[in-house]
Amino acid sequence: EADWSTFLKHAGDVFAALGVPEREQGEVVAFVLSLKEDIVAPPGGESDEMQQNAAPLYTRLGGNAGITAFADDLLGRLQSDALLRRFWDGRPATSVAAERQLLIDYLCHKTGGAEEYKGRTMAGSHAHLNITEADWSTFLKHAGDVFAALGVPEREQGEVVAFVLGLKEDIVVAPLYTRLGG
Repeated sequence: EADWSTFLKHAGDVFAALGVPEREQGEVVAFVLSLKEDIVAPPGGESDEMQQNAAPLYTRLGGNAGITAFADDLLGRLQSDALLRRFWDGRPATSVAAERQLLIDYLCHKTGGAEEYKGRTMAGSHAHLNITEADWSTFLKHAGDVFAALGVPEREQGEVVAFVLGLKEDIVVAPLYTRLGG
């Protein structure tokens, strides 16, 4: 287990040295984390943890209750962040509550839960917000802090991060210079 942690730290250092983009880092990390149980053997055969790891991500995150706890903690952090609070300032409580439920439904649905997501696409729901790289980085930091606060295991973190990084192009608006052919 200690060697595994050391390996992950070195992999992160290599990504940074090579300038590997976040999205690709997330995909590689998710893949590598999916191999952990094949590489790091538990003492004495198949453990309860190995059986749990075979469950859908939704189940491994604690189902609706676990995902709701994650969403509530994350939204609280985002709404109180000096950079990001502008996305919620002045909005009616009913609108914020509806957005919260859409987030929970989306995450549950995308991780294998039975919940139905009835919202817009990620591009459609974020295009008018003009979310910047700085906003995105701040969001990722808060998401990491929530993972740590809730004790989400590395494998599940990697799977969620890979998925979320895949949404970046639908959420973050490229600088005007780039959009104009830069």
